Parts: sequence; C-alpha cells; structure tokens
Amino acid sequence: MIPAYRIIRERLLEGGVLPGSWHVFPDEAALVYYGGIAPSIGLRTLSADTLDEIAFVKMDPRDPVRDVCFGVKNQLMVSCTWRRLSAMDARSLAPVARVAGLGEGLQCVGLDPDEDHILVASNWRTTCKLVGTAGWSVVARKQVGRFTQVLPGALPHEVLLLHGPTGRVAWFDSDRGRALHTLIVPPFACGVRSDAFLFLATGVAKPRAMVPESDLGRILKPSEVVVVPRERSPSIRGYVPMPGSERVLTANGLGVLDLRKRELVSHTVLPEFGSEDSPSSSLLIDRSGRMIFLCSYGLVRALSARSREFEFEWTLPKNALPMAVIDDGNRAILGFETMSWRKLALVSRS
Repeated sequence: MIPAYRIIRERLLEGGVLPGSWHVFPDEAALVYYGGIAPSIGLRTLSADTLDEIAFVKMDPRDPVRDVCFGVKNQLMVSCTWRRLSAMDARSLAPVARVAGLGEGLQCVGLDPDEDHILVASNWRTTCKLVGTAGWSVVARKQVGRFTQVLPGALPHEVLLLHGPTGRVAWFDSDRGRALHTLIVPPFACGVRSDAFLFLATGVAKPRAMVPESDLGRILKPSEVVVVPRERSPSIRGYVPMPGSERVLTANGLGVLDLRKRELVSHTVLPEFGSEDSPSSSLLIDRSGRMIFLCSYGLVRALSARSREFEFEWTLPKNALPMAVIDDGNRAILGFETMSWRKLALVSRS
C-alpha cells in the first residue's frame, strides 16, 4: 500500500521522548510527554495544531513519570511516578497539589467520572490507594491486587482496574472504597473505554525483565532490573524472569466488554498490531468516543465503536508510530523510532 498522508509540521525535540510516556488531552488540543535532556528533563505539553511547546515542568530524572490522567471539570492533570503523585494545571503545568505518604512502586493512576477520587495502583504491590481530590490526601488503602491501568468507569463513582498480563478487570466503587466485581478475560496490552464498553488489545504476555533469583519476593528498584532484549529470552546464570514484568507487547485480537453487564461480549482474532516500544498505544480513541484506532508502526486501522466494523486504514511511514490520532481520524501526531524519538510529525490524511 502507498502511504497516504500530508505532512503539516515536523519538529525535532531536544533529548527526545521516553517511549510510551505520551498522552493526548481529552479535548485533543495538546499532547503531553515525558522527556528532554539534562538538566531540562520533565513533562512537556505540545500544541496538537502546531507541535509548538506550550508548557514545561522540570522533574527528577531518576524518577520518571509512569502515567498521567486528566480531570475535565477543573482542567487538572495528575502525574504518577515510582514514588510521587502530583496534580497540576493541565494547561500551564503549574503545581496544584502533591500527595505524600503513598510509598514506592506506584504504576498507574485514574480518576472516577465524578472526579471526586483518584485511584493509584501498582503492578508491583497489591495495595491500591484512594485519594480524595477535596483535600488531596489518602482516604483509603485497599488490598485489591496488582494492576497496570486505571480507567474511569461507566457509572459516576466507578473506576476500572485493569491488569493486562493476567486479563483481569475489576470494577471499583470509589464511594464505598471496595471492588465490586472481577472478570478474567484474555491477556491484553491496554484498554480504552467508549460509553459502556471497554475495548482491549489482546495478545500473549511475556516477561520483560530478569532479576537475581535470590531477590525474588523483594520490591526492586528499576536500577536492579535487567531488561530482556527484544526478540530474545536470555539465559543469565542466577537470573530468572521477574514476576510482575510480564506484558502483552503486541496484540493479535480485540476484546469488547459490556461494562454494565460485566461480561465479554466479543473477542476477534486480528492481524498483529501494536508496538513493543509502546504497548499502551496499541489502542487509541477519539474525543467523542466514536472511533477506536488500532495503531502500529506505519499503520492506523479505524474501528467504529458502535458497529465494531472497520471504517478505514491509513498507511504511514514505516518507521513512524502514531502517538495520537485526532480530528475524527483525519490527523495524527507521529513519533519516529529511528530518530531516538526526537522527531515528531503532524500529518493529515490526503
């Protein structure tokens, strides 16, 4: 297939982008990412229309951002690192609050639809922390398991807790402070919610790190972990696959959950999609929730969230990964792996 796109703007970033650290704003006006070069490493926001930098906040390079979520009502963005949870103005990145006493091992964060509570989860620890946005303090700690993604649910105080490697989805009530239901589905790389349905990029989970066998059962710092090289499963004397490092890196199926019925309503086998560089970008969604985008290097496949039928395919440069698909699938922001994630491009469908 011949690539069908028109370049609107290209930009080279100083220091590049940490793979998988990018998120598009709910209104598609900007893209936020973690990256840079010392001493200017931190969160940056870029205009989705021009790729010009809007704001920057410096952060500790030893403690990179792992996840962010957005509050639409108060224009908030909440960032989660290994040991810190910070709230800031989504536009200016000016600090609003910092939550203390959460401990280490933080992984993912999400708001309930009413934006009264934030749920902080971990793939390394089984305790989730519930933070109230009124006083920005921890209001509850719950032993509900390990999770890799947090999403707002279909009900006002409902939060979805997702653990992709084991295919576990939990419905958590932030008002009651407890999980109400758990469902096991095929393992998945990531999920996106459209109305009362959850779409999952399903595949096979594989370990991504090795650790000394003597350290099993201990929470390790990132510096103590040996990352598994791509395409290989090395045998290192004294090292074993790290529990909790399993991930679905590329997907070969699409699962659909009905959040109200709490059941898997369909699971379709598809040609492989997604990327090992950013498994969380395998599925993207537009601001209306009408379109789901299956993303890979050089290709976007657009799916109607309502009919679950494919509407179009969009071929792109082979070394470019979609970081955001916006404007009803008519524009995209691309990151180029061959440029160490320093080159971005804003493109439109021709």
